[in-house]
Amino acid sequence: MGDTEVAHIRPPETITITVLRARNLRGSNAKADVVNATIKVEFGEKSLGESPKVDCMADTPAEFNYNATMSCTYDDPTALDEIAHKPIVLTVIEVLPKEKKQKEEKTITLGQCTVDLLPLVKGETKYRYSLAISPVPGSPMESIPADAPRPEVDVLLSVNEPLVGSGQTHHGNLVTITMESLYSPPEAWGLSGVQYAYAAALPLPINAEKENPIVFANGTLKPGVDKEPPNKQKKWAVPATALGNAVYIPDSYLSTDAIDDEDGDYRGKEDREHRTSAEHEKNRVTWNTERRSYLEASAVKSLQDKIAKCRYWPVEVMRLPQPAGGKGKKDDDGSVSFHGVAFINLAPLLYPGVKRIRGAYKIYSYTDQALYEKTKRRAGFGEEAAKIANNILNRSTASPGPKKGAGKDKDDKKDKDNKKGDHEPHGKDHHDHKKTSQTVKSDAGSEPDSSAPMNLEGQQYVEAKSYMMFEISLSHPLIPKRPPEELARRVAEYIPPRPLFPKRTDGAQRAVEDFHTQVASVAGLVLDEFRDMFGAELKTDESDLSQEAMETRRQKLIYELNASGKYFAFKEQLKHSVVKIVREKYLKTTNFEDRQELQTFLSELYVYLIDQMHESLTKTLALEDQALVPAPLTDSAQLKHFAREAEVNGNFELATKYYQERIARNRNDPSHWFDYGTFCLYINDITKAEECFRECVSIDQKHLQGLLLYGVVCTLLEKHEMAEMFFEAATNVQPRSILAWTMLGLYYDTVQNEIGAEMAYIEANKLNQQAAVATARALREEELAKQRAERSESDTHTDNKKHRAGLRVKLWAIHE
Repeated sequence: MGDTEVAHIRPPETITITVLRARNLRGSNAKADVVNATIKVEFGEKSLGESPKVDCMADTPAEFNYNATMSCTYDDPTALDEIAHKPIVLTVIEVLPKEKKQKEEKTITLGQCTVDLLPLVKGETKYRYSLAISPVPGSPMESIPADAPRPEVDVLLSVNEPLVGSGQTHHGNLVTITMESLYSPPEAWGLSGVQYAYAAALPLPINAEKENPIVFANGTLKPGVDKEPPNKQKKWAVPATALGNAVYIPDSYLSTDAIDDEDGDYRGKEDREHRTSAEHEKNRVTWNTERRSYLEASAVKSLQDKIAKCRYWPVEVMRLPQPAGGKGKKDDDGSVSFHGVAFINLAPLLYPGVKRIRGAYKIYSYTDQALYEKTKRRAGFGEEAAKIANNILNRSTASPGPKKGAGKDKDDKKDKDNKKGDHEPHGKDHHDHKKTSQTVKSDAGSEPDSSAPMNLEGQQYVEAKSYMMFEISLSHPLIPKRPPEELARRVAEYIPPRPLFPKRTDGAQRAVEDFHTQVASVAGLVLDEFRDMFGAELKTDESDLSQEAMETRRQKLIYELNASGKYFAFKEQLKHSVVKIVREKYLKTTNFEDRQELQTFLSELYVYLIDQMHESLTKTLALEDQALVPAPLTDSAQLKHFAREAEVNGNFELATKYYQERIARNRNDPSHWFDYGTFCLYINDITKAEECFRECVSIDQKHLQGLLLYGVVCTLLEKHEMAEMFFEAATNVQPRSILAWTMLGLYYDTVQNEIGAEMAYIEANKLNQQAAVATARALREEELAKQRAERSESDTHTDNKKHRAGLRVKLWAIHE
């Protein structure tokens, strides 16, 4: 690390664990009302302190108010990782009163609870818990009745500044790995005889260059009849000194998914029977363990690059002897047998928006060659993981850790161990080229040996069709999914939506045109009124057309208009258009301050309106003499049919005219532009096709086919960023469109994005299967309804027949 990086290292942050109070404690003397207790605070192998002794009464909470502190250092990349996956262990200890001649006080461990520091890793500065205290084996608290109040302790976590800043939250990631169970294990694993520990391990980057093994050490072989509870609580991967139920993570339970929603290997219908048998009848190895790991920005980048380079991630499983404090043989510590490996396809974590995968993954026999072929790794972590697992198991069984010479003794016993199982050293100091019938050994620095013998013990996993349930989740996706709002905004940036109403840039002209329209309308109404009053009279040959007669008719018309109120209606009809002229043309929107100014303006306005009235009337009377334009004989559907017919006949020029005629009749219909665009794409006029699809999307920003074909045009023009955006926008417009997801997959195939294509095809296939199931269900329901109707009709016919037979019997009886 350079000097520049050292200068930016954040100083250590102090974490304060405050034990506030405890309730309902029960001591060794059940009759005693007071329990003198202290609480010990530990983190991993470190003791953070012990509270003063406090008298705890059954009906009154005991106020401890004890503060223990620990530091989070930022010079070590694993500091936040430890805080994420290790708990604070609180041990409640009863202090017995001294007897005579007794030098030291006797103590009894009552119970424990674990405090999860995860909220601090997520950016919280204060977090409060009320935790149930679990009795340790042999504790007096085990005899508390089930209906009695449970012992609890209140704890407050606090820091001055968030452990993870906003920048770290954005660039870092919190990985949560859950190892659930191994199902259908080899038949050689028995519940009787010498018992073993079972471990699993996988690598995880801690920075750009280095990986550390994540080890799950506490696997237990259980019979199939030993059913798991419905809500299976997860355990701590490194429980440290926690015992009994304290090894469980508070409020953390295994998730359940439908098999169709899983990501593993055994998802097909042909696998259902095997999975049902394995999960309900056969033995299993259970971990139910959660391991969190905080990845800084460089580790996240390393993980992402490795998944993109080789999508498979190895999870090694192995059998180990019980630790020295257990039932196994002490001289077997460190030996690895039944070495298997599952290859987890982490490619879905590179799908946009995906942050969790879970499924049943097949276990294969471990060999360096198989590992290299699948993951491009030259060696696994079996040896190192075995050591870490033994350390964890030894701590959990309160037995001493392995001695310094354990590794040397283990190497001296290789031949002995290999007779029992496969033992595969992977470090540089463990090269052994002696080949046995059950082991595979290869130089970690050379290419895997293609002629290496099989791992016979590991092969038993394959024969038994063993699989493990495994889950990995992230705090936020490696590849964020663009929200629909952003995609809609990006589409609008490339193709602005056409406004619903055109912008009014010529308000004065439009106001005058509106006045002309209203004058023409009123003139038409006046003419209609005149025809009604004098039409019959003027049609006769004897009609008087003199000036006096015409003036008389005019006066009668004006009288009729005034008497009927139509005159005032016509004035109101013209009023709005006159107001618009005043505002738009003369720009008068305020009151007149001077009456003379008002009179001058009215005179000017009157003259202008009279002129415009005459102009409008002239146009109206001229139009009266013109022939009416006949309505078109063809509609849009017929024009489209003619265009397709010309297209099929190869007359592209005529087809173009028909498509353009449709657009000319209605330029605001997106389907007209879309049809013309598909035709232009067919005749390889890419430029015109782009223009048409652009118009289509501008009219309707959610036009699915328009978005898809505009993406196709962008792909042809090698505008890949725009193409991806439009294809993705189509999947957001209609998330259940099989066509949209298939087109997106085809685009990813074109640009050689295998992971993106896989994601799109999986989604399309899922939707296709759902559609097929829905169709089959509808057909089945229709058939059942038809059968019920036929059955009902048959029953009705039978009842009618019986009724007629009964009537005949009655009539015959009456006749007799």
